[in-house]
Amino acid sequence: MKSKALPGALLGAAIVALVAVLVLIFLPRSADGTATAPAAVLAYKSLTEVATTFADQPGAKYTGSVTAGEMKINLTDVEVSASGDLQGQIKVGGESAEIIGVNGLTYAKGSASFWKSQLEKPKMNYEAVASGWAKLDPATFPNLGWLLAPPNLAFALSNDEEAVDLESKGQPVGLVGTPDGRFLPAGLPDVTVEGDSFVSGGSMRATTGPDKNLTTVKGPITQTGGDRVEVDVAVTPIGPNEIGRLYDRIDAQAQTLAHIPAPYLSPNFDASGFRLTVSPCSPPVCEYIVTYVARTSNATQPGSITVVGDMTLTLNDRPVGGTCTRTVTVPLNGQAETRCPFTVPNEDGTLKGDVAYVFTAYVDQDPTVLTRALAANEQISTAEAQGTWTPTGFKGDVAARDYNLQVTGAPSTYTYVVNDAAFDGRAPDGTLLMTFGPGYSANVGSDGSLDTGWAGTDALVDTATAQIKAARSTPVRWVFAEQDAADATKKTLDDNGVRGIEIVVVPPAA
Repeated sequence: MKSKALPGALLGAAIVALVAVLVLIFLPRSADGTATAPAAVLAYKSLTEVATTFADQPGAKYTGSVTAGEMKINLTDVEVSASGDLQGQIKVGGESAEIIGVNGLTYAKGSASFWKSQLEKPKMNYEAVASGWAKLDPATFPNLGWLLAPPNLAFALSNDEEAVDLESKGQPVGLVGTPDGRFLPAGLPDVTVEGDSFVSGGSMRATTGPDKNLTTVKGPITQTGGDRVEVDVAVTPIGPNEIGRLYDRIDAQAQTLAHIPAPYLSPNFDASGFRLTVSPCSPPVCEYIVTYVARTSNATQPGSITVVGDMTLTLNDRPVGGTCTRTVTVPLNGQAETRCPFTVPNEDGTLKGDVAYVFTAYVDQDPTVLTRALAANEQISTAEAQGTWTPTGFKGDVAARDYNLQVTGAPSTYTYVVNDAAFDGRAPDGTLLMTFGPGYSANVGSDGSLDTGWAGTDALVDTATAQIKAARSTPVRWVFAEQDAADATKKTLDDNGVRGIEIVVVPPAA
């Protein structure tokens, strides 16, 4: 059965901009009979123009603050590219540090006092961590590059997930009948204008200068995963030349990030041991062995732990033999040992050993991978936009909206329109993205393809065909929440002779 749903890829041609549709839907008449758009629509239109203009900026410079829970991060001249890479100065808890961000990961160069203000680990070697760049905890330190990249901040600025009534569904559009079907809003957006200020959704505030460029943003932003942060920043758009210099500065540090402290890692040394090589030993020399066993459950990449240990002995509770200092490298979730000879008196009694140590955890990464990512991100940030961000209908299913935001960083109220084909977003390297949240598994047929009796099957095939044509040489990636749905869609497209779309699976965030 051929679907009558409007393919999602054609949504850009069908809805040039949501604001235009809102004007048509809610167009009242003035006393003399002429048509006038409501103030809310005009405010939303003005805000959308500011947001979409900012979304196309190569980058921006920020001074102000980002607050995540109890952590307030003060920013000074932090430059962020459209791809989310960054460089600048921060202050946390009164302690300053330089930061850079590469491909979603953030690194800081600060004093031992800075790191002590971030982490309380008595056995950590803070001086070693402070000797150069160290990796900030991606689980607790907000991803400033993601938050402040111009496209993402633009979406937060328009605050559509709160400004638009997502409960009242108007006309269905796009992939109608699928879990990612969109709807026009049934009510006016909650946006007001106060002088040179916009208030969106009752919580996000922004100001613009005489040239209508964004100058400040203040309010809550929801990160991927659901955590919210508060931003309060002054904004200065920056151009391609400044972005080029930003990447030069970051790229110059890539080699230093190959083996880098990761102070947030928490190795457990409880299984370590301290023993004699033989028992009993033969004075005057006794050799002791320390075996360090490091269990590091929060390690997600290769690395090691450098342990500096001071070994000591007591005979009948009296120190003997002095102190033996050894430095050992222990693989993450591995073990290593070191030996120390001690000169001890030839007398009867109880010989005991002990070790006091400090450690530094490191992670390893290939600097050539970072360099390639930086080159690709710079090219995308400074290249002429291949499409335009366009406000459109919202995805009606909550899980689909959440998954859309998780994968693309954009709310479902926007699409990225390329040659009249609408995509859910684009990756930092320019790849055009479509997201398919939970719910497609129910439409997988017994042969492993999408059910031919389901109207969404033809809609997906038509969408894929239109997107490949519109994208031309730009890669297209479809991202699925469900493995069986991804496999079935790939088989269906293959069976229909549709080639050229990469299909991957990314599980929904917990």
